[in-house]
Amino acid sequence: MARNALKNVVIVLVGTKYAGNVGAVARAMHNMGLEQLRLVAPECSINEEAVRLARSGEEVLARARLHPSLKSALRAVGLTVGTTGKTGGHRDHAQAPRTLAPRIAEQAARQKVASPGCDDFQL
Repeated sequence: MARNALKNVVIVLVGTKYAGNVGAVARAMHNMGLEQLRLVAPECSINEEAVRLARSGEEVLARARLHPSLKSALRAVGLTVGTTGKTGGHRDHAQAPRTLAPRIAEQAARQKVASPGCDDFQL
């Protein structure tokens, strides 16, 4: 994916309980060239543990934006991609990652694309 397209990829964490998880996500995002982290109603504070686990991703962590709801965090996002290991039920739009990857790359070149970390109900 082109560097400018990576700037349109948004990672959204919903109700995160542990600060270390936020820091680890920020570090992984930095390592992959992603910059936009949105936190929806976190159940933890961004503390020293988050900063320690972010390591090289401290800038991603510092720029993270807080949102009161998933709807708020996904505002101005053109494509939202959620993941689950489950099948059936209301998952009639499910696609394999390899099938979906080209669409994500195409959309990210033009608009924001988000991947929320949330539970099945929110998904």
